[in-house]
Amino acid sequence: MIILMEKIWKPIIVSIALAFVAGIGFVIYQNFIRPLPPPNSSTSTDKLVEIHLIGGFTGFCDHLVVYRDGSATILNDCANKQKDFQVKPEALNQLITLSQQLSQFSYEGKDDANNPDSLSTKLIFYGQGSNQPEQEQKNTIIQLVNSILVQNRP
Repeated sequence: MIILMEKIWKPIIVSIALAFVAGIGFVIYQNFIRPLPPPNSSTSTDKLVEIHLIGGFTGFCDHLVVYRDGSATILNDCANKQKDFQVKPEALNQLITLSQQLSQFSYEGKDDANNPDSLSTKLIFYGQGSNQPEQEQKNTIIQLVNSILVQNRP
């Protein structure tokens, strides 16, 4: 009976382990080795903000770019999906106002580096103002851009 269970469970465990390792390799390739194509052909001066989310429990690998004219593109590289849409006027006006006041900045963070389900965030805000952003303003921008992403994710 024990030998029979060993013959059944051992291949199953090995298969699961191989699938896990292959999955990690795929995620690393998709998010770190293979470069992302630009979401559309606009220049960086047209960009208002962009964010790239990788990981997390739900498996984000999304790249959102919001342009000054209100158009936006989400590229989900893992699922090979792209969605083009218009940002709601309230959110766009808030981002434009902040971009007129604040200078350009970038942010990179991970919610919990010790957690395998941690979410990595890379954000670039293309501000044209002269004021250095305070942490509260950065948090506002991150929350606003995250909500745009979640509401429009393909």
